[in-house]
Amino acid sequence: LVDDLLDVSRLELGKVELRLQEIDLNNCVSAAVEACLPMTSAQGHSVDVKLAPQPLVIRADPVRIEQVFGNLVVNAAKFTPRGGLITVSSRAEDGEAVVRVMDNGIGVKPEMVDAVFELFTQDNSTIARTEGGLGIGLTLVKRLVELHGGNVRLSSGGIGKGSTFRVGLPLIASASVAEPVEQPPSAAAPRRRVLVVEDSPDIRESMGMLMSMWNHEVMFAADGAEGVVRALAEEPEVALIDIGLPGLDGYEVARAIRDSASEWAARVKLIALTGYGQASDRERALQAGFDMHLLKPVDPVQLERLLDDTRSIRH
Repeated sequence: LVDDLLDVSRLELGKVELRLQEIDLNNCVSAAVEACLPMTSAQGHSVDVKLAPQPLVIRADPVRIEQVFGNLVVNAAKFTPRGGLITVSSRAEDGEAVVRVMDNGIGVKPEMVDAVFELFTQDNSTIARTEGGLGIGLTLVKRLVELHGGNVRLSSGGIGKGSTFRVGLPLIASASVAEPVEQPPSAAAPRRRVLVVEDSPDIRESMGMLMSMWNHEVMFAADGAEGVVRALAEEPEVALIDIGLPGLDGYEVARAIRDSASEWAARVKLIALTGYGQASDRERALQAGFDMHLLKPVDPVQLERLLDDTRSIRH
């Protein structure tokens, strides 16, 4: 929330600098949906993605565009009762790359359709304030889309009838992105044996879904002591270890694994998962025996790449 508020402030002051490049909008949408998977899965939502079969080439800052659609998916998840359906689709329409994020949630009153994009706006008659956030995310979406020369609109049938956000961004013609070059078939990504040491059941479930989707074998531990036992018994190739564990914390788990007298203990890749990202936190993780320090929420794209090639992790 603080990051979003700072972004809105920078946008209002004209201090946000876009790093523009020619990109396929479909890739940004896919990355944004995947990054939201832990949240949508934890709330029992189904997410249906229907992307245009052809590249939708725009000139944009990919990080900011992913931020736009990540905020829209999060918004849909927050305002849809558990077990709902969120549909994300893209297509070309009249010179625009158009993405729609549709949900079957609580909907919006007609008089609130335009107001939801204003800073700190909440519709308290439809959902508790504790569920509605601070009214920052949609303001950020509107400002970022407009900064890219695009537009965003909300439509809703009213209370209880869901919502649809439509984002339009200018299409461009670009041979560099629009005509993909055929690549020779590559070997399938290796299947890893991964241990997830995490005390949050929701995060364990989400990580398990990701591992299964990537065809990795996954095992779990719910606290530090169990994590050490499972690691020594199962000898996984990679261990994803939460730092803030009950009992033994993540640092102690890593030290216990590294101190065990086996060839495997020196070879296993240990990745710390934490909400603390200062340089001192990273240094402490490395001193404890971790190979890498990842901030929560973990970027699924980065994690998938790490698991595909663990040699890229420096010990």
